[in-house]
Amino acid sequence: MSVGWWAGLVGLVATLSAQPRTCTLVALGDVQLGRGTSRAIARHGAVGMWAGIDDLLADADLRVANLECPVTCVGRPVDKKYCFRADPSRAKAVLRAGGIDVVSLANNHTQDWGPRGLAETRRWLNAWGITTAGAGQGEVAAAGVRVRVVRGLRVGFVGYSEWVMQPAQPGPAHAHLARLNEATLAAEIAAAKARVDCLV
Repeated sequence: MSVGWWAGLVGLVATLSAQPRTCTLVALGDVQLGRGTSRAIARHGAVGMWAGIDDLLADADLRVANLECPVTCVGRPVDKKYCFRADPSRAKAVLRAGGIDVVSLANNHTQDWGPRGLAETRRWLNAWGITTAGAGQGEVAAAGVRVRVVRGLRVGFVGYSEWVMQPAQPGPAHAHLARLNEATLAAEIAAAKARVDCLV
């Protein structure tokens, strides 16, 4: 009787371990927390900024967004028409209220307040436990895969920007961003996939 009980338990564990592992991921678009958005945050509160999708966010295992602004009190605005910047305290409240786990920084507003602003953005997000993809200390580091372990799954994230800074199209330089390079993209993705169960 005892032997049969253990055999049944071992069989159950083997069956459970053979089941496919899954997790639910919610992917958001641009999240811009500067300019007029700061007034909306003051008016509606951090939780209110997610009204209408709060249940969707709460049910997810991972929540991913494109953070379309630096989070900083340092640096200087670059020479371009639109420069966004989010107050760290407000950004922290909103991102935490939404349960945001991962953000891509590979976009044309990441360096609106220069390299110092980007560096501080990454420091804040890291301190809040938010994983950042698509930016780092140099292009090689920026392009590296970032990994979150959720429900036993290693989920990897990469981010790339194809925005090119030039006189007619001002935007961030690529010193700290992962640049989209079609010649090397396939190899970079293959290398990233080898490290994780799922790549985003």
